[in-house]
Amino acid sequence: MNMFSLTNYPGHKSKLLSIIIPLLPKCEVFYDVFSGSSVVGLSQSAPTVFIDSNPHLQNMYSHLSHPSFLAQLEEMIEQYGLTNSSRIPRKEYLKSDDVGFVTWKGERVKNFHLDNLNKGGYQQLLDDFNTGLMGTKLSQACAYLIANLYGRNSNCSYQGDRLFGSVGPLDFSVRAKKKLEQHQQVMQDRELTWVCDEYDSINPGPADFVYLDPPYAASNFKYGGTWNADDDCRLLEWVSQLPCKWLMSNTLQSGDRKNEQLLAWSQQYSVIEVDKTYRQWFSKGSKSGGQKKNREVLISQMALPDVTNMGQAVT
Repeated sequence: MNMFSLTNYPGHKSKLLSIIIPLLPKCEVFYDVFSGSSVVGLSQSAPTVFIDSNPHLQNMYSHLSHPSFLAQLEEMIEQYGLTNSSRIPRKEYLKSDDVGFVTWKGERVKNFHLDNLNKGGYQQLLDDFNTGLMGTKLSQACAYLIANLYGRNSNCSYQGDRLFGSVGPLDFSVRAKKKLEQHQQVMQDRELTWVCDEYDSINPGPADFVYLDPPYAASNFKYGGTWNADDDCRLLEWVSQLPCKWLMSNTLQSGDRKNEQLLAWSQQYSVIEVDKTYRQWFSKGSKSGGQKKNREVLISQMALPDVTNMGQAVT
């Protein structure tokens, strides 16, 4: 099954699963480290431990399979007066005068997004989350998913216990609901554990496997925190000492930025380069999201195969 990321999580690997999954060997326990969207761990069958430092993300994923998750999610959407185009077609919402107008190429035209309809409810949800009014872990999980689905770039940021974001053009659409149901189906009868901790908290054995998708130092993207060359150095030293097989996703170059430390370290291992272009996110005041070319790689102490039509060896 081709897993799609439930949220627009930075750097999710949905489009690279056809390359990554065939490279994964059988193991006793699969560790998905810096798990983010969790799509890699969910796309293989071994008992899996997902490790990430984002407490809200891990709480959300650990509750997706709760039998009341979808019902409570939709109840919360209704409670905050948000649109739900999985139930009412988007075109019906857009008939409202409250969608407002926008300036497009110098002309005033009707808004064809849902942001004006959801702005008040979205901000109220964030306020209630940040003041502790989401009383249960399940309600916090639902609120975090809503904050992402309805947020600008279908994402929200966090600092400690607080969420930050601005409303975006989308909502809980038919497609979003299908992705949620796909996740719930894949999670059935699986031994899955989500842990909020650092990568070096795990203690894998020789029969286990570790997949890592750390922050990319070359990209300079903060992933809700900070990551620098010193962090990269400590991670690479730790990976070199793992007692089991492992595979790492990373980027040697992002735009004009290069990770020389990673390039030097990777020479002792098997490396393949994958063809992936990321869409740059819109930032306030920018004219276009554009495209950004990365030298994205997979690195392993395993002998990686010739991946003609999948990727190319790095020399």
